Amino acid sequence: MTLPFDTQQFLAVFATYNQAIWPMQIVAYAAGVLATAILIKPAPWSSRAVLATLALFWAWNGIVYHGLYFTPINPAARLFAALFIVAAILFAAGAFNAYSLTFDVSINWRTMMASITIVYALVIYEILSMFAGHGLMLTSCSGRITNCRSVRCRSVPHHHLYARRAHACARRDGPFAGGHTGTLGSARD
Repeated sequence: MTLPFDTQQFLAVFATYNQAIWPMQIVAYAAGVLATAILIKPAPWSSRAVLATLALFWAWNGIVYHGLYFTPINPAARLFAALFIVAAILFAAGAFNAYSLTFDVSINWRTMMASITIVYALVIYEILSMFAGHGLMLTSCSGRITNCRSVRCRSVPHHHLYARRAHACARRDGPFAGGHTGTLGSARD
């Protein structure tokens, strides 16, 4: 399969995008760290706050990154944008649904793997990108609010440390089960 763009065009999209949204990267990192901290020391509103944060991140990815910046070099980005917006709507609906997900951090292999993924996405990936010569503006860093990485750990606050459904009829493989985001937690009844 041939891509409709080359490496230079792809990196140029990141450079243009990252420069245009500066200093939103700092806001994205802060929101991700805050949402993760909320999971570690939860309050009654924690799950809704995390879902609302996810909704904002996914909407941003769909509208701003895919819709405005990636579409010029990749026509398929329109589809990506639409799917991200649908996911954002689902996360937002979850934030305002009484039978939504609840989040909780337990000491188990899922939490350990999710924690490793968070550290990779927020720290190690950034360092590797700089060592590869991409610098801060030519990379799809977590704080750059983009979604292109080998592990696909978007700029979401990596909410899947551990999630369980409050509603007994909920499906295990829904949009909140971690599948597309690359995080390693799981949903359970």
